[in-house]
Amino acid sequence: MFNFRRATGPGKTPAPKKRKSETTRDPRTGGSVGSHTETQPYWDIIPDSLDSQDRTGPASMLLEDGTFEIGIVVRPPSRLLMSEQVLDGRHFDLRAVLKLAVPVGERARIYVQKFPARKQDLEAVSKARRAQHANALAAMLVHKRMKLLDDRRIAGELKRWEFYITMTVRPPLPFSKTAPPIESDLKAAVQRCVGRRRDLMNRLAVAGYGVQAMSAQDIKDACFYYNTLDARGGVSAPVILDEHSRLDNIPLVDGEPDSLTIRRQVVLNPAHAEDKAYVVCGSSFVYAVSLYDLPRYTEFGLFQSVAEGITTGDMIFCIEYHHLDRQSEMERLESAQRGLYSAVNSTKYAPSASAMQRNDELKETLRFIGDHKEEFYTAGVSVLLISRTLEQQDEMLNQAVGAFSQFQASRPVMHGYQSIEVYEANAPFNGRRSEFAFKTVESNSVGFFPPIAPFAGVGKPTLVFRNRANGLTVFDPFAAGTSASHFLVVGPTGWGKTYQVGSTLTGLIDAYDPWITIIDRKHDFKDWMLAMGGLHIVLGGKSETTLNPMDLPAGEKRPDEGKLNFLLTLVRNFALPGLDDRMNGEEDTVIVEAFKLTYMAHSQETEPPILSDVHRTLETMSQFSDGHSMTQAQRDMARSVAGRLRRFLGESDWGQVLDRRSNCNTVAKYVYYDLRNIDSNDEKRRKIAMHIISDRVLYTARVAPLEDKKICFIDEMTQQIKTGTDRAYISEWLRLGRAWGLSVGGAMQLPSDTKYMPELQESFNFFWLGKLAKPQHAIENLDLPETIADAISTMGKVDGEYADWLLVYKPEDGDPNGEVLRIEESREFYWLQTSKPADRRLRMAAIKRRAGDILGAVQDLAAGNYPELTDADEANASETPVLSDDDEINAQPAPLADLHALAVNQ
Repeated sequence: MFNFRRATGPGKTPAPKKRKSETTRDPRTGGSVGSHTETQPYWDIIPDSLDSQDRTGPASMLLEDGTFEIGIVVRPPSRLLMSEQVLDGRHFDLRAVLKLAVPVGERARIYVQKFPARKQDLEAVSKARRAQHANALAAMLVHKRMKLLDDRRIAGELKRWEFYITMTVRPPLPFSKTAPPIESDLKAAVQRCVGRRRDLMNRLAVAGYGVQAMSAQDIKDACFYYNTLDARGGVSAPVILDEHSRLDNIPLVDGEPDSLTIRRQVVLNPAHAEDKAYVVCGSSFVYAVSLYDLPRYTEFGLFQSVAEGITTGDMIFCIEYHHLDRQSEMERLESAQRGLYSAVNSTKYAPSASAMQRNDELKETLRFIGDHKEEFYTAGVSVLLISRTLEQQDEMLNQAVGAFSQFQASRPVMHGYQSIEVYEANAPFNGRRSEFAFKTVESNSVGFFPPIAPFAGVGKPTLVFRNRANGLTVFDPFAAGTSASHFLVVGPTGWGKTYQVGSTLTGLIDAYDPWITIIDRKHDFKDWMLAMGGLHIVLGGKSETTLNPMDLPAGEKRPDEGKLNFLLTLVRNFALPGLDDRMNGEEDTVIVEAFKLTYMAHSQETEPPILSDVHRTLETMSQFSDGHSMTQAQRDMARSVAGRLRRFLGESDWGQVLDRRSNCNTVAKYVYYDLRNIDSNDEKRRKIAMHIISDRVLYTARVAPLEDKKICFIDEMTQQIKTGTDRAYISEWLRLGRAWGLSVGGAMQLPSDTKYMPELQESFNFFWLGKLAKPQHAIENLDLPETIADAISTMGKVDGEYADWLLVYKPEDGDPNGEVLRIEESREFYWLQTSKPADRRLRMAAIKRRAGDILGAVQDLAAGNYPELTDADEANASETPVLSDDDEINAQPAPLADLHALAVNQ
């Protein structure tokens, strides 16, 4: 149980200081009312360049007693970077931060704020999108998704996390507001601030924190949002620094001039202490908790768990460090030990048990401090719980009790109405010291540093997601430092791979208008792709579609290395290699030369060759493409390959697929390759189809403008990489894809599926991981950090609302990073993309009722206007559709007339 105490407990904690401001009685409640404007010692904000009024450059807060406060915006690394080994290493780096960057006698504070997201946070994302939407349906769906996020913001669910550090700096020569400094003394003080800030930033950067010096506007904003809690979801006005600007058109209050001082700019809300139980700042309720006398040993980063445990309302952590003089503290400890000597070593009386225990503790402490050269600090930890209503405040207090229970033997001080004292004392940049501080050594002090923060994201805000901490994470898959970024989606059946991929691609269509190809074997993407205006190509079964694997881009007569690798891989699926690697290599050379000779023989013809032409070349070839003669053994190899290929050509079952000229044009902005007609047990036919399609995708990437983005997503990618020849081809295909700006994504059910592709591991820049039954397999097979196991184990899913996905980003240089993101979309998107059998039956029936109008059908379903399912609908949903009409295959669906009216910001 906790030892809850009032802040004025006799003989235990200091009594609160009397506030400077005058108070009156609230006639409604009888509580005291007063403005805390005058309780903050703000004098002015001083830019580093004294001659500049620049609000964008670094600056410092000057207090009335002549003390300066510097500020640094910090960004702790994300959870994925913090393995146990990294945490251990950072422990020593953070000790250096406290020991070397916070001088003896000075005080540093860390602020962690969880506030409501502001409207401009989402507006900034929206403004980063394309001004002209190329696809009106994608624009509409993205707009609805952003509206969903904005609704969460309005409801107070969407948060912004802010981290910054302040530190006191005393000037070389003392001065105050009543005894102002001369210009040279002020410049010397500012230069000291600059040096201290630079040193602190460098130390924090070494410890893994992103750092940025706070500008005058940043300092003003930090003070404004802290002291004016009602504005925490709004906009802070530009700071006014120039005294002349403040005096222009100066307002009169009660007939007296009212100068717009820094205090006046940052404190707009009065503070109320009502009913001796809580504090109201403006219309916000504040309850303060001080974690007093924390245990000597703390778990590094425990405050992150506390922050995630309190999900209601908003909060501010203030963690304070006051660097003490080591020599003075050592003398106190040694003096205390000498004072215990008589009680421990007395021969007249039995030694006191408590004295002996205290003596042993002092000896151990002195030994530890001497061995490790530890420094001493007083640390203060306060948490402000901020709510809109009393009911919300009660819920926050209940959550806080559970969250603080993680601190073994801690003594939270629940302040009640005296929260106003803690609230005012912990205001940023005010130079004060906490009244609820406890002594600690540096090894334990660093345990209070916030070690991690929600991952801010990758690149510009092309896509934006709500992360598990209810903050925003932005994501641009084309920001990995390469010409194209490949990705894998790994998740069990039913977790929503189709939904996640569709959500991501919809956002990319709106942002970049890329060329998109999807290879699907389950019809999961069919309706989504057709609604986007995609070309539907059916392979397998009774389809009349034929694609000649030997086609070349218009104007080309000879294949490049990528094309030859594809053709070799295709042939090797039928003319299987033997067990002798040397012989296989020589045979590969013969096959490649046969293709070169065939293309040379057909270079003057209008139509490209087919595989039967290559078969004839193999039967008759006696020299290589460069004119050199073949040996008899090599000619025998060619005849052997021709013999093994014969039964797969001509009028054979395979020949009708492979040995035909193309009868459709596959170059289109959106192409959907439908493999549903291929039997689920026919792995070879599906793999061959995927290889042929992969070649067509690269074909399209080459003929499309080089500056355009291109994306290919492959369902069940595992089927393509089971043999060494397959992996060699796919590896080369991914490399060539990058050269032409093609990003490739694949879906798998298990991380262990990648055991077939060790050569390809380095090709992928992004991983999307669902709730895996064995997260350790992702670590072992995908070469990811140990920390993802904890992240995956805590992921959740709420049908119809969201599913958690772990996005892992592997940069070209550096460690993997990422965040648990929540994939959530509008009801319109849900009904367009859901692949659940029951939902799909409803969608098909609704499309039929709407005579093929997919958008109208989706809107009906989103509005709850469900069709009645007939027996025919049930049967049609379970049957495999067959498309054999060339017009249907080759023509894109007619444009939906009403889409442009629904697009946003057209």
